Amino acid sequence: GLFLLYDSYSSYVSTRTFLSSAAESEGQVMRLNEATPTNSERAGTIVYEPVIRFQDQSAMDVEFVAPGSNPASYDVGDSVDVVYQPGDPQNARINSFWSLWIGSIVSGIFGGMFFCASVLLIYSSISMLRA
Repeated sequence: GLFLLYDSYSSYVSTRTFLSSAAESEGQVMRLNEATPTNSERAGTIVYEPVIRFQDQSAMDVEFVAPGSNPASYDVGDSVDVVYQPGDPQNARINSFWSLWIGSIVSGIFGGMFFCASVLLIYSSISMLRA
């Protein structure tokens, strides 16, 4: 539980730091790559990774691949808001609440649940030993 809470906090700080110096642009979904996740939970399924093109501050075209989903979250031709570091535009992200914060939210929820369960288990064990 504590590890997941720490992971949630680290992810939150990392995203806040990224956004504090990020530039914004509008991108377009150029194509959807079909990919097969390697993690055991989704092995054998196909996810659709949007390939997004945008122009950075120096008017250079940049493409990046965003995390995939099934069903596809975007269609070819969709416009998306993009945030990126001016010195590293290849490391861009889609500027949406879920794209930016889902990692922090999920690990925080599970970390909180596991931490509370651990505290309750320890407390009940101590109570049983005293009785």
